[in-house]
Amino acid sequence: MSYEAFTQAIACFERTIVTGPAAWDRAQAGDELALSPLAQQGEAIFFGEKAQCDRCHSGPNFTDEQFHRVGTGLDEKPPDLGRFNVTQQESDRGAFKTPTLRNVSLMHAYMHDARFVSLTEAVAWFNDGGHWPSGDDAELSPLGLSEAEQQALVEFLKSLTSELPPVETKRLPE
Repeated sequence: MSYEAFTQAIACFERTIVTGPAAWDRAQAGDELALSPLAQQGEAIFFGEKAQCDRCHSGPNFTDEQFHRVGTGLDEKPPDLGRFNVTQQESDRGAFKTPTLRNVSLMHAYMHDARFVSLTEAVAWFNDGGHWPSGDDAELSPLGLSEAEQQALVEFLKSLTSELPPVETKRLPE
C-alpha cells in the first residue's frame, strides 16, 4: 500500500469516529437523572472558576483544537518539543494539541506520551499545576482541588463517555 493510500485510509477511518449521546448530553437535554450527584459536582468544578477546564476543553467535543503548553514533553530526556518541531516558534516549545474529552474514560493512557494510566492520575497532575522545567513559564497553575473534588471531576469526565458505534471495516485493494 502506498503512503498516499495509507494516509487516505486513516483519514477515512477518522471521519467515521463518532460518539453517541453520553450521560452529560442527556443531562443537557433535560434528563435530571442522567448525572449522579458526584458527576454534577464535577461538572460545576470543570466549568467553574476553580478549575476552568473549559478554557481549553470547550465546545461539543470538549477541545478547542489548539496547541497548549501544559508541562509535558519538556521534562523528558531528551525533551519532546511538541509543536515547536513544526513551527520553530518559541511559544510552541512543549505545546501539544488539546485532545477531546469525549469517551475519555475508554482511553488506556493519558497525555501525548501516555504517562498516566488513569483519569485519576491525570486529574491529580493537572491539580498540581503540571511539572515545569526550571526557568520555563508555566501556563498552568495548581488548582487546589481537594481529593473529593478531584474524584468528582473524574466522575464528570466519565459522564462524557458513550457507547461506541460498531465500525465496519473493509480491506483496501493492494
